[in-house]
Amino acid sequence: MPNWTDAQLDAIKARRGTVLVSAAAGSGKTAVLVERVIERLTDPEHPTDADRLLVVTFTKAAAAEMRDRIEKRLLALMKEQPENTRLRRQQLLLQQAHICTVDSFCSDIVREFFYLLGISPDFSIITDKQQEELMTESLDEVLTEWYKDENFRTDLADVLGGDKNDARLSAAILKMYEYTRSHPFPDKWMRDIQKAMTDVTQSPVKTPWGEVVRQHIMEVYDFAIKLSHSAYRLAAEDPDLEKAYCTALGADIDKLSAKLQAMEDPETCRFSDLTVTFDKLGSFRGEDPRADRVKAMRDMVKKEIGKLQKLAGDAEDQKFTEEIAATTGTVVYLFLAVQSFEKTYSAKKREKNVLDFSDLEHMALQLFLTEQEDGTFRRTETAKLVSERFDEIMTDEYQDTNDVQDYLFESISQNSANRFMVGDVKQSIYSFRQAMPDIFIRYKDKFPRYDREKDAYPASIVLDRNFRSRKTVTESVNFVFTQLMSRTCGGIDYVGDEKLAAGAQYPEKSDCETRVEFLEDIDGVGAEVLEPQRIAKIICEMMESGFTVTENGQERPIEYRDFCILLRSSNKYAPVYAENLRNAGIPTWAAVTGGFFAAAEVSLILAFLNVIDNPDQDIPLLSVLMSPIYGFTAEDMAQLRRECGEETLYVSLLRTENERCVRVRDELTRFRALASTMPADSFINMLCTETGYENIVRAMPGGESRLANIRLLEKYAAEYEAYGYSGVSGFVRFAERLKKNRSDMESANVVSENANVVRIMSIHKSKGLEFPVCIIAGCGRKFVNDTDDLRMHPQLGVGMRLTDPETGVRRTTFIREAIGLATAESASAEELRVFYVAMTRAKEKLILLSTVKNIDTNLQKLAAQITEEETVPPYTVSNASGISEWLMLCALRHPNGNDLRRRIEADDDIILRTHYTPWDIRVVYSEPQILSDLPKAEAPAPVDEALKARIERDISFVYPYAAQTKLATKVAASALAAEQAETEATLSRPAFLSAKGLTPAERGTALHNFMQFADFSAASKDPEAELKRLIEQSYLTEAQTNAVDLTRVEKFFTSPLGQRVLHADRVYKEQRFIVPIPAGLTDKTLSGEDAAQPMILQGAVDCMFEENGSLYILDFKTDRCYNKQELWDRYGPQLTLYKEAMTRVMNKEVKDTVLYSFYMNVPVYAPGKE
Repeated sequence: MPNWTDAQLDAIKARRGTVLVSAAAGSGKTAVLVERVIERLTDPEHPTDADRLLVVTFTKAAAAEMRDRIEKRLLALMKEQPENTRLRRQQLLLQQAHICTVDSFCSDIVREFFYLLGISPDFSIITDKQQEELMTESLDEVLTEWYKDENFRTDLADVLGGDKNDARLSAAILKMYEYTRSHPFPDKWMRDIQKAMTDVTQSPVKTPWGEVVRQHIMEVYDFAIKLSHSAYRLAAEDPDLEKAYCTALGADIDKLSAKLQAMEDPETCRFSDLTVTFDKLGSFRGEDPRADRVKAMRDMVKKEIGKLQKLAGDAEDQKFTEEIAATTGTVVYLFLAVQSFEKTYSAKKREKNVLDFSDLEHMALQLFLTEQEDGTFRRTETAKLVSERFDEIMTDEYQDTNDVQDYLFESISQNSANRFMVGDVKQSIYSFRQAMPDIFIRYKDKFPRYDREKDAYPASIVLDRNFRSRKTVTESVNFVFTQLMSRTCGGIDYVGDEKLAAGAQYPEKSDCETRVEFLEDIDGVGAEVLEPQRIAKIICEMMESGFTVTENGQERPIEYRDFCILLRSSNKYAPVYAENLRNAGIPTWAAVTGGFFAAAEVSLILAFLNVIDNPDQDIPLLSVLMSPIYGFTAEDMAQLRRECGEETLYVSLLRTENERCVRVRDELTRFRALASTMPADSFINMLCTETGYENIVRAMPGGESRLANIRLLEKYAAEYEAYGYSGVSGFVRFAERLKKNRSDMESANVVSENANVVRIMSIHKSKGLEFPVCIIAGCGRKFVNDTDDLRMHPQLGVGMRLTDPETGVRRTTFIREAIGLATAESASAEELRVFYVAMTRAKEKLILLSTVKNIDTNLQKLAAQITEEETVPPYTVSNASGISEWLMLCALRHPNGNDLRRRIEADDDIILRTHYTPWDIRVVYSEPQILSDLPKAEAPAPVDEALKARIERDISFVYPYAAQTKLATKVAASALAAEQAETEATLSRPAFLSAKGLTPAERGTALHNFMQFADFSAASKDPEAELKRLIEQSYLTEAQTNAVDLTRVEKFFTSPLGQRVLHADRVYKEQRFIVPIPAGLTDKTLSGEDAAQPMILQGAVDCMFEENGSLYILDFKTDRCYNKQELWDRYGPQLTLYKEAMTRVMNKEVKDTVLYSFYMNVPVYAPGKE
């Protein structure tokens, strides 16, 4: 029997009521769950049958492992007690036991009570890609119908839509739909939010959004006061510093304290003036590093207090009243659109007889709970019937549940008295799947700690002992998270038994200390280059040095399979790291999501299917002919085109008498005939077998993986057939739609558990796994900030940017900013938990790598925020831009961080000696490897003029029925202009130029954004002040600041055209429109019925002003162009469309249109009008 700890025994045996177990990483929670089940099955006094337990996990693999462990424990007990008939009975009942995922349980319930839901019991579960396709179809239908509603276009499409297409609007509707599905009762949630917004009558301070802002303001003041106190104490250490600085610092503390006190009462506080006037520091002429640190701390205080003034502007009563009215109208239409989409999408699923996972949960909840007239919910008879089946409901990974799942388990419990919930809120990292860690925290705060003497319930138990990692790892984790994790940032205070206690037994040995390396990116080459080089060197050094790992109690030399590289996001970076490591001779495997369509073997089969579906496609046919299947060379293809060069490649293939070509076309003819009669999956299997492609891919490098991808393609095709579609043709178009939407499928994973390769995976994929050596890389990458126009929150509802009807400027709102504060705090807490998961994967050694630019500047900024307290201020933690800043904060305070402190002349008084374990902290400059000189290219062959003429003629070929293919339901004016201006090619910047600032296009965008968001009146008087305002209010980024040429702005406003705009009766900016127009206006080649066909035109006019009842359209251009005629030729057609659209939208005459070239500093009119 295992040596259970007291806490583990409590978790196993406490069973007279509901129990919540908070199980730290590596604490053996799965073993505890298994033992608890066994104890219940074998209890001599109150035994429970296996089929009367509901054991829920969150993955099929975890459920299978749980069942397997329980079965093995029963078999072991049966060997000890062969005469025990009860054990034999439990082994039989185990096959019917409900050990499953949430989805599996809900599926069983829905199938059992299908008649109450009015659905067929033989439904199937829709796959991810089929769901994506069905959602796209439903959304297209909904938008087509809703665009007929004028209010929809003005209240929703104009607010959330984009200038060029519906992508932003579609994304907003889908985002809202998916978000509402995390709520138990989506329609009720939308009703409640709408009512809360409609009922607002008080000032913003007294609203739920105001409370969030108030708490944030208090947090900033509290941070500023603590930092000011630290600065004061530091200055007081020296008489001269005290004399120069402490008077002003003391005044700072008094003023900030008064502000904080005024903000503490929600009834009397005001947001009208949040800033503080800071007195000037006295003069200090000596040289003392403490003086610089005091100044840095005070500058930080001033900077953070300065940010509050923006909130004061957003919280003005009149402005808030207007915002809430405008936002409510948009939210109403957004909710209506979501409900319309849900109805259409559900109808399509019923037609296909499929359900998605969200349907399963909501239908099960519909069976268990019913809404009453007062808006509350009561249990149904079905819920009572199901609850009687289970003596206990055990749920693993409860920190990742959402409200739907919590309601589900609560509704089938026996008055909340037979639940057993296990989880660790510090490992809740699935908010993108709508996980709600607050549920676990709420239970943890509510349930008292279990006392076996009292045996009272509900109760909570903490498993803090870690049986996975060496003490050097657990103490490193504790050192970091004691400082960083708090109730404010992370959901809990990392104190007491929330800390890890080392429980694993390892032999003592050297070189197991945690290594923290900061790689200086002086050359700007990026982490993708520097870190793999550094990792390769570390791995080679550890293997050559004889480093050993412990396996089954014995030491053995370290191998490649003992290393795991963890990345925050692996899809984008893991292949790059893997390639660089392989180039260094290190066998590597990267776990990535997607990449399926890009795999050469999959791409070729899809090209083959395209040819079979329609052989008159040159590029897919060329791919197939020159593939290993047929082995045509470039010379072969040139010969074929010389013989029959006027037609398509397939026609050339038909006309030639070449023996190989005849064989190919005969095979294609036969394959095409078979494709019309066979399911897609069977056809792909036959195609690969008959062409010998299976044997070909086996012989390629990574053949096993390539063959697995082909089998996976067959599987996807089979799922497509099972979905209700049939045939190769349909599957080809399905795959093309996915590629067009930039979607992808999961590639095959053929790496076995024992393969001797270095693994690279995302931190999310590593959850539940463990590795002897963990290298957490990419720590220097910035967190992704939420810049979406639309923000959502379960209690605060919906906030969005609005468009000013007068200026056309898109601006944020108080509600959106309040939700942004709440979600930013949650996002920061989640990133901290992700970091915790990463650090706790290591068994014996932990290595953390951060690639950083300007390391000294970053260290100085962070050191200024460290106070005397053991924890880093939660405000500093929440506002960190990436993991590297957290690491720097901790490394600066670590006793081994002397080198870092010396770099910035920081005092040792910031050292924290709690949970001290040695660290190896380094700042490394790795010079990037230089590629060897490439061989000189051979001199080009002489040009064949006849061949050149034929190629040019072929390239200029025009499809005779092209006019009919150009008709679209909806087009964007700017896209049409771009098509007509495609004479210039735009290339992305090479990596070696990335550090030299913005591209010309990006600088043009910066200037355009300035004109879009600027107050023209203010900009004409003081453009520099207006630019500063736009930066402070986040309309422009810091990088765009220097790109805005204010000299050109001034020239515009002083020009005759600029003066007309300033003195116009009215100015419209960024005026969006969606109007029906004849197709002939967009394409002059159309005629007759084609030209009269209606299409929807979407776009946005930069600027429009009104004089004497007539409108004038002004479009700003930043192109590097010296010729007015050239500029007009490029954009004149776009202005013609703008004129037509604005005439229809405004119901007024558009008298003229004009371009303004910032490059030439002149207006550009239509030819003959200047």
